[in-house]
Amino acid sequence: MWYKEIKENANPGLKLILVGNKSDLKRVVDIEKVNKIMDECDIDLYVETSARTGYNVEKLFVEASKILFKEYLLIKDKTKKKSSKKIILEKDDEEGETKKECAC
Repeated sequence: MWYKEIKENANPGLKLILVGNKSDLKRVVDIEKVNKIMDECDIDLYVETSARTGYNVEKLFVEASKILFKEYLLIKDKTKKKSSKKIILEKDDEEGETKKECAC
């Protein structure tokens, strides 16, 4: 199944979005089946769209952006917490001026 290939080859924090196209036509896929796939594959968002009419296309990109921005904020917050634990060593030189040194 496509999901197994994605999980094996993608980054662990990958966000998945399932897009149903051709919503302007008669429904072929049962919504219960969609919900089952979302649960089984840990999909973050499902949006039905129509490329012909443009239905929900903008919504798809807006919602995807929201998911990515939330993830960005979480990563940024974790990075900030980690960086607050850093220790900066300063050494006074002979003239009394402070110099920052790093042994990295």
